[in-house]
Amino acid sequence: MAAGNGKRPDIYEANRRYREEQEQRDDSTEDPMPGWPEPLGEAAFRGLAGTVVETIAPYSEADPAAILLHFLVIAGALVGRRRYMPIEGNRHCGNLFLLIVGDTSSGRKGTAYGQVRRIMAEAFPEFMRKNVAMGLASGEGLINAVRDATQEDPGVIDKRLLCVETEFASVLRALDRDGNTLSARLRQAFDSGDFRTMTKATPLIASDAHVALIGHITPSELRVRLQKTEISNGLLNRFCLACSRRSKRRPHGGVVPEREVYDLGVVIREMLNASMMAPVEMARDAEANALWETLYDELTDGYAGELGEVLSRATAQVVRLSIIYATLDRETSIRVPHLEAAMAVWHYVVQSVEYLFTTLNQVDRRADELLETIRGAGKPGITRNTLRDAIGHRVTSAEMEQALRSLEARALASRIFAKTKGRPVETWAVRELSEK
Repeated sequence: MAAGNGKRPDIYEANRRYREEQEQRDDSTEDPMPGWPEPLGEAAFRGLAGTVVETIAPYSEADPAAILLHFLVIAGALVGRRRYMPIEGNRHCGNLFLLIVGDTSSGRKGTAYGQVRRIMAEAFPEFMRKNVAMGLASGEGLINAVRDATQEDPGVIDKRLLCVETEFASVLRALDRDGNTLSARLRQAFDSGDFRTMTKATPLIASDAHVALIGHITPSELRVRLQKTEISNGLLNRFCLACSRRSKRRPHGGVVPEREVYDLGVVIREMLNASMMAPVEMARDAEANALWETLYDELTDGYAGELGEVLSRATAQVVRLSIIYATLDRETSIRVPHLEAAMAVWHYVVQSVEYLFTTLNQVDRRADELLETIRGAGKPGITRNTLRDAIGHRVTSAEMEQALRSLEARALASRIFAKTKGRPVETWAVRELSEK
């Protein structure tokens, strides 16, 4: 472990290196895709959360939004039920469910988690070693991980649990199994942390559990594996969905220097330790309450149809995000900057949901049109230029690329590059033909 230099970083000053990287971003980011969410608003990067992003981002290809959200979820899991806000008979704490959505090749979902995990392991090594679990498969397994004591079993003393599922598609597959109660238990874990099995012989009971969840999935897996049931029964609206993609190119990877990891770990430990002592009931101050009143209609009126179902827990999500931001500032009341930061995150979630459930549906329809043309070309396939001529230039290059990526992701068609004396020729063929 590197030794600290004794100097406490100023967590309220922008990191100059991060700003310089942001200025160069246009030259290094992935090609923009139509409908992709706008960059996360500056208000979200306040205080300690912003410093974490500013420390990691210059070295990493990870999306700043994904870095920030991973940190917020882990911080909320760490604090546990010590910071809470009562609303309509429910106690809202800082436990969040996060689903990061990005392509396998360029989403950099695992990169974001790995970078944040390294810093949090420096700050709270025991928590990251003992309270982080993988392998959600059943409701009984979830309860067992935070179970109460019985005469025969000492149970689990520390009820804080962070579930990390880097292959969240496997969790969605588990939900489809007959008799699997995981969906119901996850909903209970988000709402109250109190749940039990009704098994007569060996019932399992858990009370005051504090469960947070991080999941990673690709857009195609989300749309293929997600059943309508999990949207209508309220499981999905307990998640903050966030799109993630590569922010820059680092061919040799990115490593935050040990000294910076150590120094930031010291600050995080100092800032959060006090929040894990006595329980504190949090409330908004007068200015934050006035702002909340202006935001309430926006958060509760919501959207119609499927989007409305996915985003219907907006108020709960913003409340929990604001609790975490206030906690990171070592405040016992929620102020306007905390609410503004929470809203900036929520606006990114809304844009991500719109992209995943509206824009990509349109992309898939466009992709299906292209597939018919590709299929008609038979085994030799069709060059990209010929394909573009065939659809009559009705779409932009970016829209066409987006549709072709959809075909690849759904394993319906493949692109093949043929060598020539000049630039390679890109040819498309249906998957079963291209593999023969």
